[in-house]
Amino acid sequence: MRLLRGLLLSTALVSSASAADYLRGPAPEPAYAAAQQRASFDWSGFYVGGAFAHTSAKADYSRIGPSVAENAFPTTIGTTEIGTLIGFPNKTVRKSGFSGFAGYNTMWDDVVLGLEVEYNRANVDASSSTIPLARQIGVGWDVFINGGQARQTLKDYGVARMRIGVAYDRFMPFVSFGVVAANAVTTTSLNAVAFDRATTPPGRLDSISSTFKSEGHAWGYALGFGVDAAVTDNLFLRGQWEHVNIGGNANPSLSMNVFKAGAGVKF
Repeated sequence: MRLLRGLLLSTALVSSASAADYLRGPAPEPAYAAAQQRASFDWSGFYVGGAFAHTSAKADYSRIGPSVAENAFPTTIGTTEIGTLIGFPNKTVRKSGFSGFAGYNTMWDDVVLGLEVEYNRANVDASSSTIPLARQIGVGWDVFINGGQARQTLKDYGVARMRIGVAYDRFMPFVSFGVVAANAVTTTSLNAVAFDRATTPPGRLDSISSTFKSEGHAWGYALGFGVDAAVTDNLFLRGQWEHVNIGGNANPSLSMNVFKAGAGVKF
């Protein structure tokens, strides 16, 4: 009799425990539980912010010689060869600026996907000068390049980027990639003399002092990474590095490494 009562009591206890487990639902898998713990802070929603920026920019002038020669010697037979003679050293400059950004995040477990637009005030200004030289080109042409200057000015630019991050509660490291539209101005000048010795008597082209200014939109790309850290439910801090490349072909190209520190408000 005692044995029967013990069996009945054990069965009742097991049934009670099973019912409690059923009401609580299945235990979360370890990986899912860890993801839930990492992503306990909600990064989704709209946000705006601003940052201070420090830029190290390299201006590459290696491909602008032909366009400078075309502007200075548009009717000369040796224009192409003259263009190969004109060389401007690359220049590196460092500038400080600021930026403002706005974006929207969505969360999938602990993965954060976002779209962001940003305005950057860069104030990059890089100048380079060519060295004097004299060369004989073609048949009977003597060219004397007395000096020249190339200047690349980037006042501001905008970035439309996509961000992919992983949420660790209030910390979110991310990578980003985007398209850049810039307001760039290129100014080139050249002082030169060309002689045509093939004529009789030898003909002389007057001294050429040419200045050419190109202003307009330039396009590029941006790649970077950074981290957002939430201080409160609505305020976060940001540290970011980004590589930005703009221009090329007939215009100088700008390769920039931009370091930013800022803050934002999340809605």
